[in-house]
Amino acid sequence: RYSGGSWSQLGAVIQPTQYNVAASGDEFGSAVSINGAGDRVVIGAPQLFSSYRGNELDSSNPGASGYAEVYTYSGSSWSQTGSRLRFSEPSIDDNFGGSVSINKAGDIIAVGCPSYMYQTADDEHLTGKEEHFNRGAVEIYQYSSSSSDWERMGGPIHGEQSNGRFGNDVSLTDDGLTLAVGGHRDYTRGWLTGKVSVFEYKESEWIKKGSDILGENLGDTFGYSVSISPTGKYLVVGATGWDDDGGGLSTGKTYVYIYDSGWVLLDSLKGETLSGEYFGHDVSSVKQNGDEVTVVVGAPFSDSFGTTTNTNTGEVRSYKCDLSDYGKRSENNSFLQHGSSSSSPTYNN
Repeated sequence: RYSGGSWSQLGAVIQPTQYNVAASGDEFGSAVSINGAGDRVVIGAPQLFSSYRGNELDSSNPGASGYAEVYTYSGSSWSQTGSRLRFSEPSIDDNFGGSVSINKAGDIIAVGCPSYMYQTADDEHLTGKEEHFNRGAVEIYQYSSSSSDWERMGGPIHGEQSNGRFGNDVSLTDDGLTLAVGGHRDYTRGWLTGKVSVFEYKESEWIKKGSDILGENLGDTFGYSVSISPTGKYLVVGATGWDDDGGGLSTGKTYVYIYDSGWVLLDSLKGETLSGEYFGHDVSSVKQNGDEVTVVVGAPFSDSFGTTTNTNTGEVRSYKCDLSDYGKRSENNSFLQHGSSSSSPTYNN
């Protein structure tokens, strides 16, 4: 918690519940999201009992779905809130918990399951046999004060493309009723172009808000990261694989959209002319201050501040745009970098 000009740890380290077995390899903390008050956090652990340990496949271990847990801070400690969350339709190594998001009040959460495998009627028709395809899914939960537990909001949202990694990233609005989902390996427009879909919760089900947004080029991995604004008016999408000449350099690009009877592109922000920067690897929640919008973008493999190449120092860049003239003078709808890039961590000898 930030107080008096410095950060101090809030409570003890949060560790997964053991359930009489070792949690080795669970990757607890792979994804985290905190509510508006800062007193409730959802944590993803996508590799529970995975059949993979590192890059090695353990043939004796069939694997299982991941999980997510929610913790609330009260007094001086964190305690688990509700039951451990598992996907309603688990499949082996489905990476449930690979992405998470919590709304402002802390009573609605979304959990991505990007490696979820299932078979559609079309799959069976094409293959003539039972063959599940890795499409991904997302499940949404709401906290019930009567049961003191998490209950599912509508059914799971399933990905549409085989190996599309739908649910690689998720982002909820403040009220938790609008959800953005990235599927960076989707190939609707071609190999690894990527796709982002936005859903609204209406009449007990999740329906699409506007059309799907597709990546520009082959290999862009559009949708690797997503962030929707508190009201759902703005959307930011990272495409880490993008580069100027399509040569697979992964410079990266970030796109900013506004919802105006559909998703309309406001601006696109490019990484520096550096290969492998992965600009857009993570994007912040879009903050609104009147008509001013701020976007923060991470580039973890940037070498801009390194003394040599391939140092992967990384950096974060912040951009602002005043959209008070939106719809009047479109040339003003551009985002300018705000301040210097933040990089170079402090090293203590």
